[in-house]
Amino acid sequence: MAREAMIELRCITESKDIVYLIESLCDAGWKVFNSNEKIEYLPLGDDEDFCWREDGITEDELKKIISSKQNNNELCGVNLFYGGTDYGISVLARNIEEVMISININRKTIDERNESLTDIEWYFSKIIKVLHEDTSLRISYKFEDYI
Repeated sequence: MAREAMIELRCITESKDIVYLIESLCDAGWKVFNSNEKIEYLPLGDDEDFCWREDGITEDELKKIISSKQNNNELCGVNLFYGGTDYGISVLARNIEEVMISININRKTIDERNESLTDIEWYFSKIIKVLHEDTSLRISYKFEDYI
């Protein structure tokens, strides 16, 4: 059986740009580059088709894509990887007010088994705590972990 985990974020900030949230997570140790030094994202025109692309684009190019998608009210998506680990998340959002973080890339568990409980404390410290410390950002969140 597969286990799924996710975090629903509700963010309030003066900056309505999803890029702001991505930058905040990157400042906290998350990276947009995977182990192949490529960026995994939903391209322009992909609105809920989920045809993820893996390209050798720059962070600035990614930011332009995300901004364009947000301006077109498309679902924005980018995979982030925690520095020095193989743990990753998918950030999905149309706007910064409602963000879904899927804990789906080498999900960190409380023991070494894939079907084990998600190590929510680890994700809390690497995502929620750092976003809470950003004084220009107010958040509410909900964790879900289910089979």
